[in-house]
Amino acid sequence: MEQIMVTSDVGRLVFGSAGTSHPVTDIITKQPKLDSAGQQRHEYALGVAIPKNGSTHWNTTEWGSAIWNYAHQAWTNGESQRNDFAFKIIDGDSNIPNKNNRIPCEQEGYAGHWVVTFKNSFAPQLYNRDGTQVIGANEFYKGCYVQVRFSVTSNNSPANAGVYLNQAIIALSGHGEPINSGPDVGEAGFGSAALPQGASATPIGGMQQQPMQQQPMQQQPMQQQPMQQQPMQQQPMQQQPMQQQPMQQQPMQQQPMQQQPMQQQPMQPQQGHGAILNPPANPTH
Repeated sequence: MEQIMVTSDVGRLVFGSAGTSHPVTDIITKQPKLDSAGQQRHEYALGVAIPKNGSTHWNTTEWGSAIWNYAHQAWTNGESQRNDFAFKIIDGDSNIPNKNNRIPCEQEGYAGHWVVTFKNSFAPQLYNRDGTQVIGANEFYKGCYVQVRFSVTSNNSPANAGVYLNQAIIALSGHGEPINSGPDVGEAGFGSAALPQGASATPIGGMQQQPMQQQPMQQQPMQQQPMQQQPMQQQPMQQQPMQQQPMQQQPMQQQPMQQQPMQQQPMQPQQGHGAILNPPANPTH
């Protein structure tokens, strides 16, 4: 049966991560699950707690009825009626331990919600509230509110009949109180025990060490040295008078004009030669 696409209601991210993958291990054996290449599988997984809002079963919601109807159409031999059918949805008010021996109603953010588990081997697309802008995985955190676009497919495993809910797109719908997993530091009792002899609540000579942290501030004048080099950039401006030197050579181009009187010198001999030619005229008398 072909997959269908469904969009969830807005819910709170209570476990896992929207955009970070993690290695997969078997719940029972705790051994790594391997892919076809023999490498440990990695997957993206997250749990979203969707408010019940008065519903007595998740299959009465719009998103839940789509999953319910698909499962009954994909499994026609009554598998979806079994208590162990893997719908990937639990009642957050349940006090029955899960496979990890955790009681749902004792987990933060579970009570009063349907908790849906989404898994995928591929990274989902991450968007802002209305899907108009791509955002980074670091925008999401446990405790924020999200809306998920996911596919529903059959796992085709009669021994472990169920469906896959694979997240394709996740939108950051809003912000909430962050959920801190792990031990509660407030229950540890840190700071209540007396210090042994020789121990100090403050670093030994700690106040004298503060000037050492200010040393980087003394190096700031060194960063101003490049500013002192600006006058050197003005040196090319001092060379401009040198470009005017060709203008001083213009009088040298007028020197040929001073030689014009020298060209008139040949005219003087012509006048003298004319005076010498007049005497031969006398013998004709």
